Amino acid sequence: MNVYFLVSSILCALLALMHYFKGTPAIMGPILRTPELTARVKLLAHCCWHLVTVTAAVMAASLAWAAIHPDSTVLAVMALIQMLGFSAVGFYLISRSQFSLLQVPQGIAFLLAASVTGAGLLWG
Repeated sequence: MNVYFLVSSILCALLALMHYFKGTPAIMGPILRTPELTARVKLLAHCCWHLVTVTAAVMAASLAWAAIHPDSTVLAVMALIQMLGFSAVGFYLISRSQFSLLQVPQGIAFLLAASVTGAGLLWG
């Protein structure tokens, strides 16, 4: 079993759960209640929000599968690419805003999971 992939799977599952249960009411709630936004914009924002949740959950499932099936490292590579992309977007957007990484930590969170996944590819 690749313990690195298992740990990264757990991290991604936690990210998905936090995104859904903590982030949805804190971020999507106010967006959906904003009267200045059209129904279409609200629907698209809501859809994009949940696409991230689903993607993090799929990353978790892919890494869990790769953890117990050594011939499935391609799943870990795909998850790693997604994590690095999410992390890059997070760091870029923070650099263009007045917020800190502690206030909007997605870039750090996905980089941590990517680092553990990379370790699994190298040493697992």
